[in-house]
Amino acid sequence: MRPGRRRRLVTALSVGAAAVAMAVGLPMINSSGGPLANAVERDADGSIKIYIREFTDADGLEQKLRTLGVNAVVDFVPAGMHCTEPRARYAPHDPYLVISEPPRDGASGFMRLHPERIESGRTLVYEVGYFAGPKVRYSYDRARLAIGQVAPCRLVPGGGFRVESKPGN
Repeated sequence: MRPGRRRRLVTALSVGAAAVAMAVGLPMINSSGGPLANAVERDADGSIKIYIREFTDADGLEQKLRTLGVNAVVDFVPAGMHCTEPRARYAPHDPYLVISEPPRDGASGFMRLHPERIESGRTLVYEVGYFAGPKVRYSYDRARLAIGQVAPCRLVPGGGFRVESKPGN
């Protein structure tokens, strides 16, 4: 094959490969791990960063935590609602289990989970309450350790996270 023809063939193959990568790769990034997705990431010290960027797919976040060895139940709870209790028998509150980390250097804030604080046979019950208004988004979270089985969250009105409108909003 002549050198000019070889160069055109290599260029055509490169362009074709790039097009296939864009067609296949972009939907995968956007639907399962793009910048809006919820994510978990293990740090060198063994702690786990939890990024909540959407209040959807609690099951997906549970699975991501399980991949990192954390038995978890995750629920996204809209403002003005709460999960009926009792869902489980809970261990005493541990204020160091999950700690809020504020945004730094332009990155989004996250929660830092310390899995070494979870004893064998316990399940992390992680409830994230949220309000996604037209101009602002609010959220809160509650992390508890269940001893034994955890009942599914049955949402009912009242309690939970409330958003009160302020004059001018």
